[in-house]
Amino acid sequence: MVILVGLGLVGGLGSGPLSRQVLVVPGVLHLDYKRLTRYQSPEKLIVRLQSAAISGREVGLWIDREYLDASKVETVTPPPIHVESGADRLVYFFRLARTGEPAAISFLLHSEHLGPVAGRIGIVDSDASISFRQFVYP
Repeated sequence: MVILVGLGLVGGLGSGPLSRQVLVVPGVLHLDYKRLTRYQSPEKLIVRLQSAAISGREVGLWIDREYLDASKVETVTPPPIHVESGADRLVYFFRLARTGEPAAISFLLHSEHLGPVAGRIGIVDSDASISFRQFVYP
């Protein structure tokens, strides 16, 4: 019982310091997400693009299809100017206020599958990408 209470307090059961993780490609890309999430509960993926990742006023950000098949995207902030579908990914294109300015993009979604879920996110025309894993519990 004490172990369960301890896990709950630090995020081992869904919210708290252990449940969130930030993965980084230095100077290029940051991903802030929940490692543990509940089935059909709202969650956010927050992507921060650093100036080294941006060469113009438009940037493309892709998310692999495996992750998106296990989730339902509710909203994207800011809204993309267009979305393209590929065999293994969806690509969201965003217009930036200024050339080379860092940007934050937030995906609000709901998990549609229980258990472990793997994902990958990256920048179009760049080798920069991040692989991540989540566990979805009831």
